[in-house]
Amino acid sequence: MYRGLSRGRMGVVAPISGTGAALVPVAVGLATGDEPSTLTWISIVVAFAAIYFIPQSGKGHGPALEEHAVASNGAGDGVIAGLGFGALFALIGQIGYDAGFMPLALVQVVVAVTVAVTALGQPWVPRGRRLLPVFAFGLLGTAALVLFLLATRQGLLTIVSVIAALYPASTVVMAAVVLHERISRAQAVGLGLATTAVVLVTVG
Repeated sequence: MYRGLSRGRMGVVAPISGTGAALVPVAVGLATGDEPSTLTWISIVVAFAAIYFIPQSGKGHGPALEEHAVASNGAGDGVIAGLGFGALFALIGQIGYDAGFMPLALVQVVVAVTVAVTALGQPWVPRGRRLLPVFAFGLLGTAALVLFLLATRQGLLTIVSVIAALYPASTVVMAAVVLHERISRAQAVGLGLATTAVVLVTVG
């Protein structure tokens, strides 16, 4: 995911990863007995439409074509990341009530070991102004996993995972605000569909 974000446009790589993040747990949820209502099925369809539209940055000639080529550089990484996120969501959805938060603690241990293996030769402690964002990222990531686990215990995995997979919408908006990436018409449509999907799930 990080490699894709560094090689391509955030507003494209993140939404691509969202597709796999939704497909895998939805398939697992349906296979394990989830039975969404009709309105919820509609919201899932709308959410997948949003996941499709949000990565569309537009194609053209000259600068537009070059921008599309840059965006495509991280597409493969986005797909792999999406499958990884989807598997993580599906597995978290299988955690029972009596397990508490211990499985999430083990996830963090695995992440730490993975970082240790892949980051050899790199500075371990960030310096200067980079320190605060790094700690903030860790806290937000952990909070997201905890909230996802709590959500799966109160609702269906198929619904929770699809809503969670809409996270690229916020990435697209932040990329536009912070990095000044342009939001295409298709992406605007996708953001609108994402909002609609959330509303439908809430109502349903």
